[in-house]
Amino acid sequence: MDYSNIPNTPKKNQSLVTTAFVMGLLSLICAFTCLSFLTPVFGGLGILFALLSKGKETHMEKKAKTGMIFSAVSLSLTLVFAIASMIFTFITFSQYEPDELHDYLNEAYEETYGQSFDEIYEQLYGEDFGEALDELYGNY
Repeated sequence: MDYSNIPNTPKKNQSLVTTAFVMGLLSLICAFTCLSFLTPVFGGLGILFALLSKGKETHMEKKAKTGMIFSAVSLSLTLVFAIASMIFTFITFSQYEPDELHDYLNEAYEETYGQSFDEIYEQLYGEDFGEALDELYGNY
């Protein structure tokens, strides 16, 4: 029997396909956990390996496409979460005047650590926080 006409079925880029899928899955997991700072790393690598796995072929394998989609979705979600966090922080803290925010900070530190923020700041840096703030920004 002549086996010379049978095409070689295993592809050389199968390791890149698997790596793209794994990186995409890791980036998706990281996007929904406290490891979201790793999402751009895994997401970027997932997209890169998916594109490299294509090689000179016209179509990308399904597993590589899935990895690329996972990576793109996780990167998008992480970006949306970061922007939403910044907006939420800005809205939350913009409702306070600087003196009110300073008082709120002192109260929170008092409840948490048993000392106000000003006392801890003075212990660490040896100067009053209000004076340091005045030096930086003038009279706040």
